[in-house]
Amino acid sequence: MRRRAFTLVELLVAMAILTVLLLTLSRVFFSIAETTQRQARRQEATEAARSVLDRIGHDLRTLITQGGGTFLATPSASGNDEISFLTLARPNAATSGAGALRMARIRYRVEPLLEPGQSVPIPTLTRTQEPVRWLSADYDLPAVLRRTPTAQPAGVGPGVFRFEVVWLRRDGSITRNPGGPMATGGDTETLVDLAEIHGFIVSLAVSDRSRLERAASDTPALLGSFPGVPFTSTDRLPGAEWQGAIPTAQPLYIRQNVHIFQRSYYLWK
Repeated sequence: MRRRAFTLVELLVAMAILTVLLLTLSRVFFSIAETTQRQARRQEATEAARSVLDRIGHDLRTLITQGGGTFLATPSASGNDEISFLTLARPNAATSGAGALRMARIRYRVEPLLEPGQSVPIPTLTRTQEPVRWLSADYDLPAVLRRTPTAQPAGVGPGVFRFEVVWLRRDGSITRNPGGPMATGGDTETLVDLAEIHGFIVSLAVSDRSRLERAASDTPALLGSFPGVPFTSTDRLPGAEWQGAIPTAQPLYIRQNVHIFQRSYYLWK
């Protein structure tokens, strides 16, 4: 008995069904791959933020608060903040000596760094540690803090492109200026008044390095689209301001890969 062959119409229908199935499967696979990559990028951002926030907390454990003038802040009205403070340090050749207090100056700020494997520098939160040999006869801690560091900064937060600090006053209010009455501008070094300030909140905006490399040519616009808290505000946090900026101000490849983190720290005096 002869078998009937498939007609041309049947072959075309079968091919159409197979094509639809392949397209559906490819979309599923692409969706799974994209979700996996997005989770990996989020994990990278989370690990970078956690590493930075844990490191700041570790440094603050040995913060020197006696004597005044041991914590310096540079709040910025248009960019990233900068903080510097003095901590106790392990003895070494630079800090040892008769009558010397062993200290280290720690500075955190965002600056562009070129890491191995990157084609262009990307914003990175850096940490600079410099030993300080301080004698009681040279009791000028603010001058020590204001010295230009000679040590090379180390990248501790790759992908951190926004770093902003708000300060917790003892009366319960929040301020951007930790040194006295609230100002209308920034970008000025200010000694933290530890008699009035009992803590601070660090806010970070983080993206994965590949996305920041892609946006490197437009970094100023990227930073500008994440506004800082106004210097006249007494109750607003940077993270809330940035969350509102993400959906509208950025291209899709940035919007999908920006993550906001915050952590509070308390200064015991």
